[in-house]
Amino acid sequence: MSGRDHKPRLASTVTTNPPTLAAKVDRMDPASAIGIASGAIAFLEFTFKFSAALFSIVTDAAPANYDGLEEACRKMRDLASDIVLSQNATIPQSPSQLAVISLSNQCRLLAERILRKLGKTKPACRKLIPIVKAAVKYVCSKEELSVLQRNLDTARSQLQLHLSTIHAYVYPSSVPITEGLS
Repeated sequence: MSGRDHKPRLASTVTTNPPTLAAKVDRMDPASAIGIASGAIAFLEFTFKFSAALFSIVTDAAPANYDGLEEACRKMRDLASDIVLSQNATIPQSPSQLAVISLSNQCRLLAERILRKLGKTKPACRKLIPIVKAAVKYVCSKEELSVLQRNLDTARSQLQLHLSTIHAYVYPSSVPITEGLS
C-alpha cells in the first residue's frame, strides 16, 4: 500500500459551493436592499443615542445636553412673569406695551413647557427601570425640545427688540437694555 491509498477522498463529497451573501444580494431588489440598509442605520443611530442618554442619566442623574437650558428657562420664566406683573393694569396700555405683555406671556409659557419636558426626562430614582424610562423619554422628546427651544429663542428676541424700542423712546440717551434677556 502506498501513501496515496490511505487518504480519504473529499473531492467526491464536496461538489457544489455553498451560496454566498453576494449571490443573495445580487438577486435582491435594489429598493429592498436600500430599505434594509437604512433600517439598520436607523437602528444603530437610535441605539447610539439611547446608550448615550442612558449613560448620561446614570452618571449625571439628568441628560447632559440640557444642563444650561433648564436654568435659562427658569430665569426666562421668572423674568417674563416680572414683566407682566410690573405692568399697571389700571393705566391704559399702548400697543407696544400690549405687545411686550403678550410676548412675555408667550416666553413664560414656552419656558414652562420646556421645564415640564425636562422634568419628565429625569429618573424618579437611581434604579435601572426608571433610568431606562427616562432615557427613552429623553430620546423621544429631543426633537420637540429642540422646536420649543427655537420658539423660545424667537419669542425672546422679539421681546428684547420691543423692550429695547420702548427703552429708547423713554430714555433716548441711555444704553439699550439687553443684559437680562441674553
